[in-house]
Amino acid sequence: FGQMNDEMRPALARLCREHRQTVVVLDAVLMLYLYGQRAPRLHTLFECTLPFTWTEPYTATSVPPEMFYGRIQERKSIMSPTGSGFVFGGRRLGKTALLRDVERNFHDLEKGRIAIFLDLEGENIGTQRNLDDLWMLLGEEMKRHKVVNSGYDNAVTLLDQICDWLDGNQQRRILVLLDQADRFLEADEKEQFVRASRLRGLMEKTNRRFKIVFAGVHNIPRMTRVADHPLAQFGTPISIGPLLGHEAHEARKLIEEPLNALGYVFETPDLVRRILWRTNYYPSLIQHYCNHLLKYLSNPNRQQSNNGPPYFITSEDVDEAYRSQDLRAAIRAGLLLTLQVDERYSVIAYAMADGIMHNGEEALTEGFPVSWVAAQALYWWSEGFQSVLANNALPVLLDEMVGLGILRVTEKGYTLRSKGVAVLLGNEDQIAAELQRVRKTPQKYNPTTFRAARTGSPRRSPLTAQEMLELRSRKNGISLIFGTDAAGLDTLREFAEVATPRGLFVSVENEKQSGFSKQLNEALARQQNGTTLLYVPPSCVWDEHWIEEAHQTLDHHSAQSTYVRVAFIADPARAWQLVSQQSRPFDLLPGKNVTPYSLKPWHDDALRQWLDDRDFNIDEAGRERISAVTGNWPMLLEYFYQRSQVDSFHWMEHLRATAKDLKDKHVAQDLARMLGLTQAALQSDELIAKRILLALETNGEQTVEELYRRLNQTTNEFPEGTIKRVLWWAELLSLAYRVGPRWRVDHLVGRILKAVADKTDN
Repeated sequence: FGQMNDEMRPALARLCREHRQTVVVLDAVLMLYLYGQRAPRLHTLFECTLPFTWTEPYTATSVPPEMFYGRIQERKSIMSPTGSGFVFGGRRLGKTALLRDVERNFHDLEKGRIAIFLDLEGENIGTQRNLDDLWMLLGEEMKRHKVVNSGYDNAVTLLDQICDWLDGNQQRRILVLLDQADRFLEADEKEQFVRASRLRGLMEKTNRRFKIVFAGVHNIPRMTRVADHPLAQFGTPISIGPLLGHEAHEARKLIEEPLNALGYVFETPDLVRRILWRTNYYPSLIQHYCNHLLKYLSNPNRQQSNNGPPYFITSEDVDEAYRSQDLRAAIRAGLLLTLQVDERYSVIAYAMADGIMHNGEEALTEGFPVSWVAAQALYWWSEGFQSVLANNALPVLLDEMVGLGILRVTEKGYTLRSKGVAVLLGNEDQIAAELQRVRKTPQKYNPTTFRAARTGSPRRSPLTAQEMLELRSRKNGISLIFGTDAAGLDTLREFAEVATPRGLFVSVENEKQSGFSKQLNEALARQQNGTTLLYVPPSCVWDEHWIEEAHQTLDHHSAQSTYVRVAFIADPARAWQLVSQQSRPFDLLPGKNVTPYSLKPWHDDALRQWLDDRDFNIDEAGRERISAVTGNWPMLLEYFYQRSQVDSFHWMEHLRATAKDLKDKHVAQDLARMLGLTQAALQSDELIAKRILLALETNGEQTVEELYRRLNQTTNEFPEGTIKRVLWWAELLSLAYRVGPRWRVDHLVGRILKAVADKTDN
């Protein structure tokens, strides 16, 4: 061991900060000092070394145990058998961090305590996957902890085995934490909460030694105040708000303790209060603020007032960090995300901010009576508040906002929690604009139009939730999925694999039918319960003989818990080959138990959902403009999004630019390729097919007979069978569709055909 002197330690600190490296140096002097301390000595080691290195303890995601502060009562309630079974609050404000902390502290196999955390949205339960796949997920976790052995693919056998395990020792307990449960509960509600009721039944049967906790953005269990409601037994919901009251000291500790460990000390206590005031005591926003503050303090180019430690944090330091536009935007976004939990929260908060602006500080102090809030609510958004006021539920809504840290109670009624909240809501113009904007009633979950998302991506599933659930149904079957890259065919495999339980997705890579036969038989012979999705991509040279073999094999296979769904994927080229092989157009292998799907442009509900998710505040008239340009084809919606995401406020300008691009012949040719209108797909029939579709676009809706006569006015080069085949192919790919006995080309496809047409084609 060597010995570091007083000059070497500050030099080490500067070097670590310059290179953003964490290095802990243990020299002879420190070793001797630690030898004289009581064990354990790790904490003392860090106290002595961290001030001379670089590290970033503050994070808004994946909060480590040592950085989790507060939520003591919430944690106790979740862990308690008689505590709450619901947690709700805004996005990125600490629900998942709380559940993860509960999981760490509750789980103790030696004491017979098991904690299981499941992200239902991440597992696509209620979106791309069947609601009953929950039992398989739970079963896999229970099997991992040796609670169940096998046969856990349905609710009855799974819950019976869980009950038997708990009965084996009265000290045993199981705590299941279901994060992002909004979609699951919305979908389960449509079936009278049959799954939530089963879970509640097991809680009651085991005297709540088995407990379920649901966490989500929306306060779905608001209806639990009705005594006989199926969810009433899950308890009063816990709202994830700021660290106030008895937990305010935890908010202070979150600021001071990590900084103290790094050698930083605030010059005066009021600087900590300033950070708390600006972050509204939200732990996730405190983490944001302190992360920016520490980056500023550890900047190697910043002049230090002393060599330290301790390093003193001044008023100028705290304010300089707050001048960061990213930090201020993150803090304001945190408040807005809480308001987005329910649009009515937003109306109430902005109405109060407007009232305070016009009535002065006295209104912030004394508050507003409930009658005033009701009048404002009806004035600004009567449609959204009618049912709330009719059911006398406004006080419930206001109390929720108190729990979330937006409001506080006064003798007179309610008001914004602090002046800091009022400041974050914006200036007079911003408040007025927010109150006057057109609001939409909350969108109900509809599986026939809903399209699942992938985290961090603007893309959506090319199949609707209903179609994806049908692929996952517990029965043998064959699906033919037709589509183009324009409709998202290039992402189909990714979404299908994500929607399928682990171990049940098999992609056929062998181009020969013998390889397909082998994988089909292996799928039927497997032991894992559930439905295996055998995915046959267009790269396999499959045809009607493959489909016939799949039909014969599945028809002779019967099982009670293992099933196979064969999905044959047809791109434009494979679709044309299949159509060309059929002797009778519009008949698709009758009697073979084949279910065809066509990837389509989005329904308006899906467009609205997507725009809301991407933070575009666009009303119905705006959506109509977007549909007119893009036809709601995913490829063009993504193109529009990529243009406008950096400046979504001026989305209309980007939409006009998108429309202009579509008139460019080179752009149109790329789109035609993505729609399958090329020689690569249609081979020698390319020109004939394009001329048939172009004639249909030019002349409007036509029957097959009318189109035949129009195309053969001078020559007889378009047989009726060829016309039918082209229309059938176009229908399978959503390029054309029927209107009664007539046919019509999709509007966008028609524009693309005109843009790429040569003079000789007209």
